[in-house]
Order: sequence, then structure tokens, then C-alpha cells
Amino acid sequence: MTAWQPYSPIKVIANNSLVPNSRWYTGSGIYREVSLLAGARIHIPAEGIRITTLAADQESAVVEAAVRIKSISRVRETVQISVYLEKDGQTVACSRQTVVMYPDTEESCRHTICITQPQLWDCDTPNLYQCRVQVQSKEELLDETTEAFGIRTILLDAVHGLRLNGKTVKLRGSCIHHDNGLLGAATFRRAEERRIMQLKEAGFNSIRSSHHPASKAMLDACDRYGILVMDELSDMWTYHKNPNDFALHFQDCWEEALERMVAKDYNHPSVVLYSTGNEISEAGSEAGAAINRRLSNRLHELDHTHCTTMGLNGLMTAGSRLREIMQDIVQKFGTIQPDCKTQGKTAMHLTAL
Repeated sequence: MTAWQPYSPIKVIANNSLVPNSRWYTGSGIYREVSLLAGARIHIPAEGIRITTLAADQESAVVEAAVRIKSISRVRETVQISVYLEKDGQTVACSRQTVVMYPDTEESCRHTICITQPQLWDCDTPNLYQCRVQVQSKEELLDETTEAFGIRTILLDAVHGLRLNGKTVKLRGSCIHHDNGLLGAATFRRAEERRIMQLKEAGFNSIRSSHHPASKAMLDACDRYGILVMDELSDMWTYHKNPNDFALHFQDCWEEALERMVAKDYNHPSVVLYSTGNEISEAGSEAGAAINRRLSNRLHELDHTHCTTMGLNGLMTAGSRLREIMQDIVQKFGTIQPDCKTQGKTAMHLTAL
């Protein structure tokens, strides 16, 4: 019989031998922070707190904190779920509920809390609060976790555009890949913060994650500096851009990928849009429209507070109609000549008649 060891190693094997698998440098192995969480008999699962601003103005705000609680106990137990909304270390509002937990079950409780004189989050004043949740059984503290959040409302319509706290915001954005240049694909919190700080100083107020979901470190930095985020799911769906890319696995794991993206993003006030994809080859086809509708519907089921969009490339979307479209352009505007700077590979310019 082997002796018990307090710490056991975990072996991770990253097999990245199937290349090319991306149009950009993705890195290999574990390149973002990973935590191993150990929970008590009754605990809050990872990403088990969702904070939603139901209404907000300068006088008051109504915030909903939805908390999931999981029991791995073999007996029934009554617990108290306490939610504290804090600003700068001071509790500004709180709520408490009693929940009966049955063995091996998961429950949810929703706390609707009013905050007077709230400090709203926006690009110019990115005020952040903390939501601290405790799970107690009588006097025993079973679990405690804290989530940062911002109090803000978002609306999007064809007349006013994007409105943050009722005010129209023009997006001045940049597309940001997940790697940090010479630092490689590893996510360093200070490097993410530095990028966002430089963008803010240059006059930007938004980014699009290119071309897969942003890291938590990146979103934390955007929360602190007041940068709006369009978080993107993928660079392809079912049509390949490289032989071994995500298209091999899209049909099997797109739903899980969406669920994880929303779970990661939900409490970040900086996230205002979800992108279902970038330069999707089949987006202009009937099959592509059906896939996009399925993705968008699932996103709205997971999070009804955000709108969805897509990064479209007109030439790629045209598909088999590209030749017809180009001929129509020539007839109306002139001849198409290769751009000498690119040696005729991609860029074109029109010579007017």
C-alpha cells in the first residue's frame, strides 16, 4: 500500500504536431493562468456568480446577483447565502437568503439589491464594485468568493447606436490578437494591462479580440481602464483556412466554447458585444446563415443582455458570386489594376473611366 501524498503532480501533454493549424501565432500548451479549485461539501462552483444591472441612473441602481450553490454532501443541510456589494472596501448594500441543500444537488438563488447614489461605470469613469458572497452553515463558513463588476446599462438600436448608461458612445477601436509580440503567447497580466493602457492613452475606447475569446487578464484590464470589448468566438466555422484548424472540431464543440466564453465574460462591464466569428468563408451562404442564427440564438439564451455581431470580409462572404460582383464593378466604375506595392497578390485599385 503506497503512502498518501499531500500533493500529487498533474501531467499535461500538449500535442501540437498537426500544423499548420492557424493563420496567426497561437502558441502551444498552457499559455493562460490555470487554477485548481477545491470546494467544501457545499460551495460556489467556478464562475457561479452572475451580476446584472437591471436599472441604473445617478440616484439609484438595481443589481441582481444570481448565485449557484453545489452540494457534494450526503445529507440535507440548511445554509445561508450572504451577498455584500462593496466599494473601496466598504459595504454599500447586502442581502441574505436561506437555502435548503439536498445531497448531490445544485441550487440557484437570486438577490435583487438596490444601491443609492451609485458610481456608474463608463469609458471615462470606470468605477468598479466588488460582490462578495459567503456560504455559511450556522457559524461555519463553507465558502467565500469575490467578483468585480461595474454598474452600467447597455442598449443598441438603429437610431441611437450603442448607448452606455443612456448616452451614445462612438466606438474607436482596434483589433487585438491574444499574443504579446516578442513575449509570445503566454498571458502576463502586466503585459495585458500595458497594451490596454497604451491604447487608452492613444485615444482608443474599444477593442475586438482577434480571433478568439479574450483572456480574463485582458478583460480585467479593460474593466479598469474603461475599454469596451467585442469578444470573438472563432476565426472559422466549418470551412478550413488551414488543414488542421478549428474547423475540424467546430461542429463538436462550438456550444461548449460559447458557454465558456459567456461564463467568462458575463460580469465584466467592459464586454458589450459578442462576435460569432471573423471572416467566415461560408457566412454568405444559406448554410452559413443557418449556423450564424444557431450561434446567435444560443448566445442570447446564455446572455440576453448583450447583442451579437460578426467580423465580415466582403470578398470572402461573396463566395462563388465574387467574379460576378467584380465584373459588375468593372462595368460601372472602370478596370481593375493590380496594386504594384503588393505585386498583384491581394490589393487592387480601380481606374476610373
